[in-house]
Amino acid sequence: MLRFATLGLAAIVMVAASGLSAASECALKERQTYARMADLPADAMAALKVRMAEKGAPYQRSDVMLHPNLPLYRFLRADRTGCRLRIEYLKGGFLLQSGAFLLKQSNGKWRLIASR
Repeated sequence: MLRFATLGLAAIVMVAASGLSAASECALKERQTYARMADLPADAMAALKVRMAEKGAPYQRSDVMLHPNLPLYRFLRADRTGCRLRIEYLKGGFLLQSGAFLLKQSNGKWRLIASR
């Protein structure tokens, strides 16, 4: 029991020392839905490191490169709960696919934790 209390106290001290509180880090507890990519946090999209077209905008749907400057991904929707953000997309290329990027906010920054 003492070990867990010490670990808990250490975590509180680390959060306090960083200047962040658990409440400010992930204040959004209710699910929030994003219909437009433009409404997402800008730093979340930067963490993806992929070019993505807005919903309804042109993108490279097939492997026939008629317009090579178009992004390969197209935004569909996103959901955020607390520190987690799920961005659903369509991916063009040889085979049209749908998938999702999962991001987590930590120390005020978004990072990609998984994609499917």
